[in-house]
Amino acid sequence: MDPHPALEDRIAEEIVSIPPLFHKTLFCSDSRMTATLASQYRMLMILERDGPLPMSELGKRLFVSKPYITLLVDRVLKDGFVERQQDEKDRRMIRVVLTRHGAEYLREIRSLLKEVARTRLSGLDAGDLWVLCRSLENVRTILAKIQ
Repeated sequence: MDPHPALEDRIAEEIVSIPPLFHKTLFCSDSRMTATLASQYRMLMILERDGPLPMSELGKRLFVSKPYITLLVDRVLKDGFVERQQDEKDRRMIRVVLTRHGAEYLREIRSLLKEVARTRLSGLDAGDLWVLCRSLENVRTILAKIQ
């Protein structure tokens, strides 16, 4: 029997509430941050972290349908941010690979996100900033333990 179901339920609720707040704080607060840019950022970030992935796996990780992942990949492919490569072991499988240009673009998006975040945070006092910083560090550390 689980000794802390109420606490775990409360934590789960907090965890699922964070992505919409993150999206609202960063992507909805600045006209430069479009839905397309958000999708591209998430896709390129996954490819940077996890390496080349089959289209189907990339779609699963982005929680998008097969037709939509094809559309997303085609957009970033056209811009030179990714390449499609045949798997050496199974030539029927196509993997999506982050290009050097895509990695540079990802750095630019991160820089823009950090700029937007800094602007949004500028309204907080020093006490709130320290609490938020420590809290985010703690959340990242703890979530890394449960991967």
